[in-house]
Amino acid sequence: MTDAVIVRPASDIPAEDVVVFVMKGAVGAHVGMLYRADAAGERRYLHLAWHHRLQNEPTLSSKSWWIVPCLDDFELADLRTSARLIARRHQDGLVPYSFRPAAAHFDRDGTLRLNDSIGLTCATFVLLVFAHAGIHLLDSATWDTDRPLERRQEDDAAQRELVAYLRKNPESRSQADLVEQEIGCMRIRAEEVAAASGMSGLPVPFARVEPQGRMVLTALG
Repeated sequence: MTDAVIVRPASDIPAEDVVVFVMKGAVGAHVGMLYRADAAGERRYLHLAWHHRLQNEPTLSSKSWWIVPCLDDFELADLRTSARLIARRHQDGLVPYSFRPAAAHFDRDGTLRLNDSIGLTCATFVLLVFAHAGIHLLDSATWDTDRPLERRQEDDAAQRELVAYLRKNPESRSQADLVEQEIGCMRIRAEEVAAASGMSGLPVPFARVEPQGRMVLTALG
């Protein structure tokens, strides 16, 4: 199993049809996918930027880095197909933001079914795109069982900060009231999703990916 994740700068254009990108976020890191959108080679950044802001854009305003998923060619093709399908199905961008994904998933046709969830984070969005392609990046249960107390406290503080950001915008204040009730739930960090995409031996448990996630965050500067 390979745990040495290679993070490349945006200036190095990837040859692969789909990679995972990571950049600094308002709180910690932000993660999404960079994929080839058409036969002409146009690339798009697909990511949940914020509440009701699923974006599928040709450029990013901030410096980003990327990681090649540790997948075979067939899996990469399936992942790219899933990204394209989901982007087409959600052109209105109205994917809500919240911490607990619960049983949310993308249907076969790329439609998001929230079920008992009220939204996704940038990290859980990427996890669900991978899952739509039949690829399970993380052993998510280990984030409940293996995070030490200090890490849980850091995650709770980050969630409070994110709720405060939601409250700053009148359009997301009502969502902030709902999301606030989820503070303390399991938090998978954006840099951990990015790191896991470049690791073998999927699904990756918390103990393996956490140090690689810290390495990715350090690389962002």
